[in-house]
Amino acid sequence: VWTAPYTIDVTDLLKKGKNEIEVEVVTTWVNRLVADSQLSDDERETWLYYRTHNKNTPLHSSGLLEDVKILVGK
Repeated sequence: VWTAPYTIDVTDLLKKGKNEIEVEVVTTWVNRLVADSQLSDDERETWLYYRTHNKNTPLHSSGLLEDVKILVGK
């Protein structure tokens, strides 16, 4: 889930009894581009025709910025 409202319905994935939910957190595309701008061309994980970001580009807030909430309903 990478866009607002950042929620997902897992009802159909749950089973009776114990369930585990794993949350994987990654950075933003801009932050990846800024990081890659500091690497040599052969080390980069991204490629753009025109480089729009460099090491001086401000990083965006990313990651898990609020508590994870599990909403239970009927």
